[in-house]
Amino acid sequence: MEIERILEDHALYISTNGRKGKRAIFTDIDLSGVDFAGVDLRKIIFTEAILIGSDFREANLGGSILIKTDLRRANFKGAFLIGAILIGTNLRGANLEEADFRKAILIGTRTMGAYRPEGLKGYRIDRSGYIIGKQ
Repeated sequence: MEIERILEDHALYISTNGRKGKRAIFTDIDLSGVDFAGVDLRKIIFTEAILIGSDFREANLGGSILIKTDLRRANFKGAFLIGAILIGTNLRGANLEEADFRKAILIGTRTMGAYRPEGLKGYRIDRSGYIIGKQ
């Protein structure tokens, strides 16, 4: 499967600090329901990707970039998103239990109905569930 090869190249990119392999970039693709649990996804890029119901449990998304990505009902339990950038991302109904968003940048990210949104302490969320900045 193509996604497996891309993730193998990405793992090599991460393990060699970019000297080998290739950074994974997923643009305008439907990866709904894909199992990324426990995978090292540091520095991955998702742009306008659909990841509805995908499993990111305990995945490392540190330094990743997610722009206009649909993550409704995705499972981020115990995931690391330290330093990640999320812009215009939909986390509606996502499981954020024990997810680590330290130093993450979240702009225009929708969290209404997300499970355990207290993982987003330090962020201002408006009444419609959009993150509007840091406190």
